[in-house]
Amino acid sequence: MINQFRRKYPQGSLISELVSTKHGKYVVKVTVESEGKILSTALAGDYTVELAEDQARERALAILDLSIVAPESPLVNFSSPPPSSAVIPSFPLEDPPTIPPRVETPPTPSPVPESNDFVSDTIAEINLQMERLAWTREQGKDYLLKTYGKKSRHLLSDQELVEFLNYLKSQPS
Repeated sequence: MINQFRRKYPQGSLISELVSTKHGKYVVKVTVESEGKILSTALAGDYTVELAEDQARERALAILDLSIVAPESPLVNFSSPPPSSAVIPSFPLEDPPTIPPRVETPPTPSPVPESNDFVSDTIAEINLQMERLAWTREQGKDYLLKTYGKKSRHLLSDQELVEFLNYLKSQPS
């Protein structure tokens, strides 16, 4: 996957960050960037930091569409040139055919996966954002009650979890 990433995003980078250690598990966040834009992020936890990083990297790269499309390039003839004594008729040069510019459409967001890993990763990231904002549990609970009518993040649907996380990320520190 890394080779495909390098081919598709030659200026891209993977940034690994140790987020926390709890109950003997390391939580690692991997951010995939290219030309200053964040393409994806992923969290993973394991009992060794290396495995947590590997899992987070795999998740972050799996989000990207890394299918490689062969570039459309003209065929090059590497045969020897014709002998110089040959007479080559001259014809007026024609304009090369115009190729319409490629319009890249942004990838359609994939549906939110219904998995325990997704929920636990999202809740872990929400915890980090709440720490960043210095929110107390009460502030979080009040926001959830006011916005979703629910007392706990564990009662939110996957979509509501993502909305809550995006809300927290959008708040200034």
